[in-house]
Amino acid sequence: MKKLTLLLVFISFVGNVLAQKNTFQKASLDSEIKALRKNPAQYKALKEEDRYLKQEVATHRLVLEQMRDEEARAKSRLLEQDQQIALLRQEINQLSMRLTSPSIASSAKAYFRVQIGAYRNAKLATALAENTRFFIEDHPNQMKRFLLGNFTSYWEAQKLVDKLKKEGAQAFVVGYLNNTRLANLKEMPQEYF
Repeated sequence: MKKLTLLLVFISFVGNVLAQKNTFQKASLDSEIKALRKNPAQYKALKEEDRYLKQEVATHRLVLEQMRDEEARAKSRLLEQDQQIALLRQEINQLSMRLTSPSIASSAKAYFRVQIGAYRNAKLATALAENTRFFIEDHPNQMKRFLLGNFTSYWEAQKLVDKLKKEGAQAFVVGYLNNTRLANLKEMPQEYF
């Protein structure tokens, strides 16, 4: 019985609060309508403002759609660039495999390599020796020469030298004739250039 009474009191209290709120809102709206009837210029200004705001909303929606379209185009460009990067990486891997292919050197009478350095420092020489893409030659004064590639064309080797020089390396082309390193490229017969 107490619970039922408590429930009824609660419902009536909530109903009164809601009724008062609705009554208050209704009264404020009625007073605004009366004020607008008395002052048509204010009503006209509100209508004008409403139309202006609707135009602003439409403009912002249009800009938003344009930005979404631009975002979609940018994402598609990024996807294309990622695909191009993947293709270029594959090409780099294929070219680097060709550079380190020992079969070219063993089958050709003359070939070229790109020397990128000669080091006496044991730690540096050991670190570079761990990279299998380098060819390593011992020099008589206890230095190790580090070379890249097996090129059958001097100009292919020179292209690699030019690229390495752009990156700041001091690389140069070295010629081999019958698997013997030539001291000077001028010793290489012209037919191999």
